Amino acid sequence: VDDARVLHHVVLVPDKFGEPNTHSRCDTLNPSALTYAWAPGQGALQFPDGGLRLEPGERMTLNIHYNNGAHHPDVRDSSGVRIFHGPVEGPEVAMLTFGPTEITIPPNENAIADGWCKLPADTHLLYSFPHMHENGTGFHQVIEVHDENAEPDAPVQEDPIINMNGWDFDAQYIYQTPKPLPEG
Repeated sequence: VDDARVLHHVVLVPDKFGEPNTHSRCDTLNPSALTYAWAPGQGALQFPDGGLRLEPGERMTLNIHYNNGAHHPDVRDSSGVRIFHGPVEGPEVAMLTFGPTEITIPPNENAIADGWCKLPADTHLLYSFPHMHENGTGFHQVIEVHDENAEPDAPVQEDPIINMNGWDFDAQYIYQTPKPLPEG
């Protein structure tokens, strides 16, 4: 991160992913599968005990958004991402975005936007990265465990991860939220 005054976010995206704005299985069909993301308030994201798997020849798109609403006259930015190549070591790490990714809420109204996916295998959650733009006010993340043998109207078991009110665009932190996630 070079000039955080104007940097809105940085996203590194593989060129292969599913249909945008749909729910998915949390694997290669994840509609917003990210390789890397940065937003205001956090430092560089690193994976010291493992890494992301990139296939030989895989293409990436580096998407950097800027916002100079304060009209800083001396803006020059050279933010970017470094990828270190090496042999496979440690656990494989992946970043998932739970859709929907495009939400339209009329001015001065309240609404809830839900996102979910079905895990293809047992997984371990390491971190959570709530991200909303300047109009979001709260973020609630839970794990829902569905019992396939339960009655249709049976309550769903929820395991809370993050419950945040008072959203601040300039303080988008990555939270340590270690938790095992069962397949499904």
